[in-house]
Amino acid sequence: MTDLRPYQRELIKLTRFAFAAGAGSVCMQLGTGGGKTHTAAAMLADCSRAGMRSLFLAHLDTLVSDTHRRLNAHGVGAGFVQAGRPSDPTAPVQVASMQTLLARGTRPPADFIILDECHRSEAAGVRDILSAYPNAGLLGLTATPQRGDGQ
Repeated sequence: MTDLRPYQRELIKLTRFAFAAGAGSVCMQLGTGGGKTHTAAAMLADCSRAGMRSLFLAHLDTLVSDTHRRLNAHGVGAGFVQAGRPSDPTAPVQVASMQTLLARGTRPPADFIILDECHRSEAAGVRDILSAYPNAGLLGLTATPQRGDGQ
């Protein structure tokens, strides 16, 4: 994706450095409207080109739809894991509704996971999903990493 803004390219570079330095999980903070989904889609495209299987997790239908649309627009094969949407389990990227994953109990294979709204990661359902991927790299996206409850 060549239409990234300079600060988005810098975030991707810093995220790669963190993973290369041994981080198992990274939190990418970017303000509302800053292009978290677009930046994530660029990273997923890179993972796909590298032969990795990836999973994008979101709790909002609009984010599932938007991410899937962005990936397909850039030629990245992406499947849906969401009720009422066509699935493609062979696609290198699965764009999933957390609610659907929890309800179905299935976990598509993934080497890399992007968790949208990662400040919700302490929720039991999110923990349940992530526990199925102990060896996957985890990138969390949020505008507000500090939760009001301190977790």
